[in-house]
Amino acid sequence: EQFFRQLSQVLVVGGRAVVAAVHPDIQRITGSDIEVQSKEKRFVQIQGHIHEVRHLLAAAHDAGLTVAVMDEPAVTSTMVEYRPDWKKKLGCRALLLLTLVK
Repeated sequence: EQFFRQLSQVLVVGGRAVVAAVHPDIQRITGSDIEVQSKEKRFVQIQGHIHEVRHLLAAAHDAGLTVAVMDEPAVTSTMVEYRPDWKKKLGCRALLLLTLVK
């Protein structure tokens, strides 16, 4: 809720924001935490949380934002060709992409 309130505060009326998030469906498979590589080539783990899509949409709405576009792309067989370890994720919604308008 805080994220969407802050986003609404920085947008002008008619302003747009694109938000990308890891989809909760894929988080249930991989876990909510993510690991990123730092500039020093160390891996840093960031604690994550699973937020249901309906809760994210409600929080955006409550902050005065309208969802103009929503997409939930899934893991495809083409992706699995490049990342065979993703086979168990095939068909799973991987991302939540939103275009929000104030």
